[in-house]
Amino acid sequence: MHGILPYYQDFANYFGSGWDSCYIFELNSPTFPMWGYGAILFLFEKKYLLLVVFQQLFTIFTIYTLLSFLKKLNFNKSVCDYTKIILLLFGFPWFIFHSVIWPYSVSANLLVLGLIYLSLGLQNSSFKFFVYSSVCYGILLNFRSDYIYHYFFLSCFLILHLFFRNRKNLTKGFTWIAIVMLFLVPWGLHSKRETGNYLLSSTNSGHVLFISLGQLPNNVWGITPEDGDPIMKSIVKSKFGENAKSLTFGPDKELKRAWLKNIRQYPKEFFRKCGYNIYLTFVRPFTNGEIYKFFIEDDLEQMMMKNEIKSDIEKKDFRSLLNRSFSSRYRGFFIPILLNIFSISIFIFFVILIIMGLFKFRSGIWSNWTLFSIYSVVCYQIALQTIAYYNPNYHTNIFLFYVIISALVLGNYKYDVKEKLSENDLPVIIEDDFV
Repeated sequence: MHGILPYYQDFANYFGSGWDSCYIFELNSPTFPMWGYGAILFLFEKKYLLLVVFQQLFTIFTIYTLLSFLKKLNFNKSVCDYTKIILLLFGFPWFIFHSVIWPYSVSANLLVLGLIYLSLGLQNSSFKFFVYSSVCYGILLNFRSDYIYHYFFLSCFLILHLFFRNRKNLTKGFTWIAIVMLFLVPWGLHSKRETGNYLLSSTNSGHVLFISLGQLPNNVWGITPEDGDPIMKSIVKSKFGENAKSLTFGPDKELKRAWLKNIRQYPKEFFRKCGYNIYLTFVRPFTNGEIYKFFIEDDLEQMMMKNEIKSDIEKKDFRSLLNRSFSSRYRGFFIPILLNIFSISIFIFFVILIIMGLFKFRSGIWSNWTLFSIYSVVCYQIALQTIAYYNPNYHTNIFLFYVIISALVLGNYKYDVKEKLSENDLPVIIEDDFV
């Protein structure tokens, strides 16, 4: 995150100024990235170790909330047991994910909590859980704008679900939608002041979409998957001048148009690129940390060696990759490569269980809100990283959802089983959408 952390620090300074309308952004990017993590950096005042402790405690709280929720939902101890076992044995990417200074940690936990509270709200018609959920989702969208389209999709499905199955909660559903949107009002006002337009997301989607075409090796467009791609730079420079940045409002719109133009011109190449991103998902599914930095101090040498390993993966030259793994020069990458092999095995394990779940739950995915919301997040993330830019950090966002689905399948969860609750249980009413 070395390249993007200064942008968050810029927002931290902005918050420190008291949202001063005269504040000048040092990096000249007032609408990139979303400012949520800037607020976190402002609160922790560069005490990064304390921030990592906070992120780990937050994820422990999320896991505790999830286990409590599963107990209420399934009345089946085995599902909770499998969740714990999977996290203990295979959950290292999830905990590594929360050990880095970046917004993904906070946003990933908020996503899980937001969907848990929404399911609880639907389960027992409790207005407070709708509010908890909307607050989580609203704050989430101030950290990462990736899920803005999932919010729109979820909102539509939520209203349809309530209209056909539980109309008495329709008001709560519309309240959920409104509160989430209310949390984006400050960002909208900020973006209006800076760009003259009300925005719901940051102005980097054009940048990301454009360079994502370069993830296909030897692509027809000649684009590279780098932030400094020369073709992207030339487009921005020709339209907006020498000092224009691709992460601002005007260039963002122009790069989106260029992305669509490239796809229309070579649609088959775009489908090849999507297929390659699926391949990338399998060869590096989850984040494994940056352990190599403890062994290789020079940044340029790190980058060169990473590119060599990346080239082996892109060329599918696994023999060369194996030779590098046992070379003394690459000793710093030996552990990460082993971790990645383990990650690949975990991901294949998850994929098998997800497919088994599709057959096992069948129509229950559409009638059971909890199952639907879990599968919708997984499908959304896979579609996003396939069409746009693939990065294992983004994919690790949904690691916990893979764990939940796997535990439900292994724990022999049956969505059509109705059980009685004891008086000591929390007041949860099993409605038609759960039986």
